[in-house]
Amino acid sequence: MQPITYKTDTMSWSFILSALRRMQADEVREPSVDLNLEAPSCIVLSCLAIEAFVNEVSSITNTFLHEQKQDRPVRNASPTLMEDKTSRRDLEKVAKIRSDSHGSFYDRYKQLLCDFDMANPNCLADLSSLGKVRDALVHFRECDVPIVEDENGVIKEGQELPSELKKMHKRKYQGQQLFATPKGSPWTLRLATDSMAAWSLGLCLDAIRHIMNELPAGRYRDFVWRAYACRDSDFDTLFASGKEKLASWWNGLMDENKSK
Repeated sequence: MQPITYKTDTMSWSFILSALRRMQADEVREPSVDLNLEAPSCIVLSCLAIEAFVNEVSSITNTFLHEQKQDRPVRNASPTLMEDKTSRRDLEKVAKIRSDSHGSFYDRYKQLLCDFDMANPNCLADLSSLGKVRDALVHFRECDVPIVEDENGVIKEGQELPSELKKMHKRKYQGQQLFATPKGSPWTLRLATDSMAAWSLGLCLDAIRHIMNELPAGRYRDFVWRAYACRDSDFDTLFASGKEKLASWWNGLMDENKSK
């Protein structure tokens, strides 16, 4: 049976939208102590969204190449578009990513950058950190929470951050600490903050938008952009609208803090 064409289901935006909705839910937040119980979920969903996006772009690229091979015009493509500056060889490499099951979301994202011959985004190092936080949560090998007696004879929880996360304990998102204090709390609770949720999702959106914005002008870029078109004409893609939604929520939080 010979395929006549292909389509691609785009799950990346669904993961992002789920994170946006959950991080804002009143029942998971306690602003007085900077607690957001959905921050761990946002971390995992952000990583999933990036991996899904890479696979989707690979599939969309395969569809584009198939339609070109069939010598049929790309659907809805304007005849006045400039010639594509992305070589067929590069697109063929991108199209193969979807068939390779190896590598983390970070590895696959770097592969996509390489196949497109794109410059690394400024957020690449942070994406590596995000992957380490995600691994700490998902593999969850450090579940024990010791109960200790400190030098003053006070009984309390004595768990420290996992070794890979200790390097991040001073990190901030727009001036706000990612990890809450005090140090004695379980590390999974210390990272359950609004700033951690916003940081992880912001990284996800920045990484995806870097790929979208760096695609060379032409029929191929337009083909990819149509797959992520936003119904709101104020935004060029769904990811641009997601970035605005995140910024609006965060700015609202900061305004509330100032008014207290």
